[in-house]
Amino acid sequence: MRVFYLITQLGSEEAIIGLSLFFSLYLKLAKKTRYLFAFWVAVAGACVSGFLLKNALAVPRPSDALYQTSSYSFPSLHTTGAVIFYGLAAYILCRETKKNQYRPWMTAAAILIITAVAYSRLYLKVHYLSDVIGGAVLGLMWLGLGIALIKKDEK
Repeated sequence: MRVFYLITQLGSEEAIIGLSLFFSLYLKLAKKTRYLFAFWVAVAGACVSGFLLKNALAVPRPSDALYQTSSYSFPSLHTTGAVIFYGLAAYILCRETKKNQYRPWMTAAAILIITAVAYSRLYLKVHYLSDVIGGAVLGLMWLGLGIALIKKDEK
């Protein structure tokens, strides 16, 4: 159980905010600031919309959760955060890497982390499958918007 608790922390609010700040610093130092607007619109939009949706729907969590949390269940914000942060970071890094052989590894790493975070929420019984799917769909919507903003900015 401890391993899954550690994995689930990769999608926590604290981790996503901290990693987003760190990634933003990396983009600034690497002089890749053209990505910052799209990155923060997508990350902040996913977090805020997920929080609003969670509180508007007020779906209770499973009663047999392996650890207790006070927020509502739908959608899984850990899954949303993982999809938007790791997905968009991988997309940006893949665009910027000069060595094509690293791109599949970066993509696979992002998919592995996202899948592990999503599965950890189910394993720990803090979400129903529908919560995790809903969080993934919400994250994918914001990921699509972030990618669209990046592509629009390059024209």
